[in-house]
Formats: sequence, structure tokens, C-alpha cells
Amino acid sequence: MTLNAALNAAVSGLQAQSNALSVISTNIANASTTGYSTEDSNFDSLVNGATGAQNNSSDYGGSGVQVITSYDMQTIGQQTTTGISTNVALNSQSSNGFFVVTPSPTNPSTSTDLYTRDGSFSQADGGYLQNSSGDYLMGYNTTATGTPTSNSVGQLSALSPVYVPPTVAAIPTTSATLVANLPAGLSAAVDLSATAVTDSTTSSLTAIDSLGNSQTVSETWTNLGGNKWILQLGNPTDTAGAATGTTSPNAYELTFNQDGTLDTIYAGTVTAATDTTAEQFTASGTALTNNTISITLAGTTDGVDSSGAAVSNDLSNGAAAQTISLDLSGMTLQAATNSTNNIQVTTNTTDGSLGGLLSSIAISSTGLVSATYANSSANSSSTTVDVAQIPLATFSDEEALTAISGSTFAVSTTSGSPTLVTAGTDGTGGLTDSAVNASTTDTSTQFDNMITAEQAYSAASQVVTYDTKMFDALIQAVA
Repeated sequence: MTLNAALNAAVSGLQAQSNALSVISTNIANASTTGYSTEDSNFDSLVNGATGAQNNSSDYGGSGVQVITSYDMQTIGQQTTTGISTNVALNSQSSNGFFVVTPSPTNPSTSTDLYTRDGSFSQADGGYLQNSSGDYLMGYNTTATGTPTSNSVGQLSALSPVYVPPTVAAIPTTSATLVANLPAGLSAAVDLSATAVTDSTTSSLTAIDSLGNSQTVSETWTNLGGNKWILQLGNPTDTAGAATGTTSPNAYELTFNQDGTLDTIYAGTVTAATDTTAEQFTASGTALTNNTISITLAGTTDGVDSSGAAVSNDLSNGAAAQTISLDLSGMTLQAATNSTNNIQVTTNTTDGSLGGLLSSIAISSTGLVSATYANSSANSSSTTVDVAQIPLATFSDEEALTAISGSTFAVSTTSGSPTLVTAGTDGTGGLTDSAVNASTTDTSTQFDNMITAEQAYSAASQVVTYDTKMFDALIQAVA
């Protein structure tokens, strides 16, 4: 081995240990960086020519060392609770999975997609979820019940920046359910003028129209004697009690079995009771399917369409006419358990909600993003809707991803294309909201590595010193 080769090897050692110290410094600096993956220094020997163990040449050419860095992608940082609901952490017991992010929420492209374990997302730019690195979370848009709207689920092209609207528009009522017991054993409905009879009882249905207003429809239940009852629906009224339109059909006959369960429902017309005659019902058509009635709230007729059919106006407040499916299959006829012989309601629900402001966001273990809006729905003071589904990306060789930073990576030619999966499947763990993954850096290990690097650097510098002395001796010998 020549003196030049010895010097070159020592200098390469100095350079390699300097690089290793830089890596150690970066790791320590990022010990508190969310989602940071520790960078490792791998030393690789440089060999000039055939200088292996079998080489017997007396002119040893020397070798050196180089540092190749890589990221510890098989370790996911421990979860740290933050209390911020839009923060989301990967399962630290898993070794797989990345969030898909994009640098721009307005110009996303599959070619610019990046991958990270930094789940420090919060609302920015009016509703997009952005992490502390400045990247925007990607997911599938969904319906209000969590079904992805894209037909290309599993493909990057189906993803878009996750957006949580700051407000929600009114959702009109389309379906309702009434489960109640009518009191058995009442007399037939006969008008006895000044004498009150306990042949009827009332309930009501509250619906939301297309403008987000409440519409109330009264429900009057009248006993025809035995196991037959009439349901008469009132016209819709607003919160001030003023009529806003009409209800049609507005009369139904319910027949109950001997055990009190509902048998059939017919739509029809009602003839009012007199002093001597009970109220009468005339059915029109066949029994309704599934004991469910379909009622329409609309304005008065105004003209005809091209086929000559009457056209209904909107409700008087400008809301669109709406059809509501009311499920009465749970109605029963049993003896009353109270002294007033009123209808006893168990369930009286309707869908739909008023518009409202965003009050909270939740992310499920499978990545479903739900937004709750403070308003007055038909049944509660808030409405929760699903807005997006967050997938996780996995790779055949995640160690080959190209580092953009210590917590953000891009696809490389050897990493393979990402496979999008639901959190908790295909080797990934479930997600935890209100938490983030800490850095994987262990400072104790880094300090040990720093001591090793310093010692190796010092030893290499001694080689340079002695090599220089040998050069001086050689120069003196040949001078």
C-alpha cells in the first residue's frame, strides 16, 4: 500500500465520519418532529483493484470507506395524544402505511403525490386538512353516509384533497318513522255535539323543507270502532302556526289484527260524523305496501303542464314541494296504560336537518372523516355527515422511497407504485384521531453513535498525521 493510498483511505474515513456526524445531528434536531423517520448511516468499504484476502501483491492499492444513508421505514413512531381531533396517528405497532398528501389543494396531480407519516393535520384554507409540513391530506369524497362517490376507489386518480365544509346546507326530510300504540276499546266516532267523547287522539310529524325551515303536520287518530282507526293529516304549518301548503293524500284507514299488530293501511276519503252517524271512511285503491304511506307537502295547483296535468306550486315560503315516506309498520292497538287514552309514542323520527355551522370533526379507526354541524335537525340539535375516506398507501419496497424530507417521501423507480388500502387491512393498523406519531429518533442511541463517530474521526486524523510524517521522512531520504 502506497503512502498516497494510505492518505486517501484516511481522508475517506474523515469524510465518511463527517457525513455520519451530519446524519446524527439531523436526527437529534428532529427528535421532536412529528412523523420523522430516523436516518441511518451505513458504511461501505471502497476497494481499489483486486485487494481481497487472496491478493498477494506486494503493492497493496489500498481502500477507503463511504457512507450510504437510508431511512428507518420499518418503524412507526409512538402515538402522542394532542387533543386536536383532526390530528391522526398510525398504529405504532404496525410497520406499514403512509398518508397520501399533495403540495397544493387547488391543483392536485398524481404526479405530485407524496407520502408521509406526519398526521398533524388541521383545518386550513377554509376547510382543507393540512399538516405541519404544509402538505394537504388526500382521500376519497363520500356521500353523507360514508360511501365513496368515485367508481375508481383504489386508484390515485380517485383521490382529492380532504375538504370539510365550514357550513352544511339544509337537508330536506324524505322519510319518517312512527312507532306508537293506539288505545284499544274506544267507542266509534259519533258527534254528540256538546258531549266530548274519547274516540280520538293526536300526534304530529315535523319535517325540514328544502330551505331548512320546519314544517309541522298534525296527525289526528280517530277510532271507527273495534280494530279500525282513521289517520287524518293536517296541512303543513310553519313555526308560527301559519299554513304553508297542503298535504296529500291526507286520510288513511288502519286495520289491526286481533293481537294488536297492524294488518293493512288504505288511503281514501273521510265522511265526517253526525249526531247519529259514526265517521265513515271510503278506501281508494289497494292496501299500501309495507304499511308505509307516502305523503306530499306542496302548494296549491297553478296551471297545467304540457300533458294537461296539474302543476303544484312550491310551499308558500318558497320551499320546493316534497314527498315523505312515513313508516307506520310499528303501530299497535293495545289497551292504554294511562288514564287519558292518548296515543303512546315510542319512536317518532324524521331524517333531514337544518343548515348549520361546523362544530367538530372526527376521524374513525378506518379513516372515515365525519363532520358535525350545530343546528336543529328534525330529531336533535346537531347533524353529523361523512365527508371523506382516508386510505393508506403501502409499497412493495418502502425503503426505496425517495426522501423529500425526513417525514415526506416520493415514489422512486424501485419502490413500486403505491397500493391504497383501508386502515386496519393489508398489514396496516387502525388510525387514532386526536394523536400523532412521534419521531422514531432515540437520542440515547444517537449520542452513542456520535461518540463512535468522533473516535473514528480522531483515529483517521491520526493516520493523516503519521502519513504526513512518513512523507516527510521519504522526502528527506531522497533529497
